[in-house]
Amino acid sequence: MFGGGTDACPRFRFVGPAGPIDGAGPPTACSPERRMLLREAIEAFLDLHFAAGQRADGTRRAYTVDLTQFRAFAGASRHLEDIDAELVEEWIARLHGAFYAPASIQRKLSSLRAFLSHCERRRAIRRSPMASIRYRPRKMPHPPRTLARADMWRLLAYARSLVPLDYATASACSRRGFVALRDLALLDLFLSTGLRVGEVSALNIQDYSRDDHVVRVRGKGGRERLAFVVVPYSRGIQERYLELLRQVRPATPALFPNSRSQRFSARGIRRMVGRKAREAGIRAHLSPHMLRNTAATLLLRNGVDLRIVQEFLGHASITTTQRYTHVSRADLLSALRSRHPLLETWSGAAPLRFGRWDSEGEEAGLLVSQLA
Repeated sequence: MFGGGTDACPRFRFVGPAGPIDGAGPPTACSPERRMLLREAIEAFLDLHFAAGQRADGTRRAYTVDLTQFRAFAGASRHLEDIDAELVEEWIARLHGAFYAPASIQRKLSSLRAFLSHCERRRAIRRSPMASIRYRPRKMPHPPRTLARADMWRLLAYARSLVPLDYATASACSRRGFVALRDLALLDLFLSTGLRVGEVSALNIQDYSRDDHVVRVRGKGGRERLAFVVVPYSRGIQERYLELLRQVRPATPALFPNSRSQRFSARGIRRMVGRKAREAGIRAHLSPHMLRNTAATLLLRNGVDLRIVQEFLGHASITTTQRYTHVSRADLLSALRSRHPLLETWSGAAPLRFGRWDSEGEEAGLLVSQLA
């Protein structure tokens, strides 16, 4: 419907109240002079936009969900050329009424903007109605959810306790033992590198260099970066896991396979992390992203520069990383009580003492002591 302009299927020819756009090509079976349904336009956009395979599967899923939701709101019989700014504003109001977070609404509008811009470039519409939409919600700042340091150690200790110690080869390792080691390696990698769950799921064996323990990561927007496992004990966990993986699942390219020797999906990893947290007695609802948040927050608390944490997390903008510079109330009080400048100023001063007043108005004791 949005063909690339070949002889067999020229690009879509817009036909509106003013007639065809000049130069759009003669009407054909593939681009008839008729009004295109919104459903048809969305399907054509998704097929063409992701045809090259350079965009992440998660991006396509997000676009599909968002545009399907907009199509349902607009109506099954809505035509592409009937989409206007007023309809988009009504959709925004509906999303607000359904208590969607501002960030979620912005993502949905971003999907719609990409779709309508594509239609405009293909001359399926004269002008994208998104050009007149200005949506800038007030975002309430909130710190990322993190795991307490004690709970982090509890989680790792529990996962470590499930790994058998009495095997050295695949023949001596049970399926349960391999899964326990895989889960420990996963949890430790999240906290060692701060990777996103989708990034970890997409890792292949060849992405992990055993020589220097460097992980090649394909992040958001197709950007590649390197992640590093630097703690000796963590390196030992990954080494032992990789050795066993090559014996147990030699034909699997994925670094972390599931029980069917297929790639461990992001959803499956999330379920595993939540289950391990519950079994370890952690009350917080734990997710892989909380492990990422925890790693970043602890680095900052340990004095690591913000720019280094930005590179560690793979953020394109340092503004995103600044979310992790929050400090808890306990951290703030602890720092103030140990490092406040007035501590030195008042050091050695005698305390203030308040006395009593008798019925005659005379002071029955020292009202305030003199400073030493």
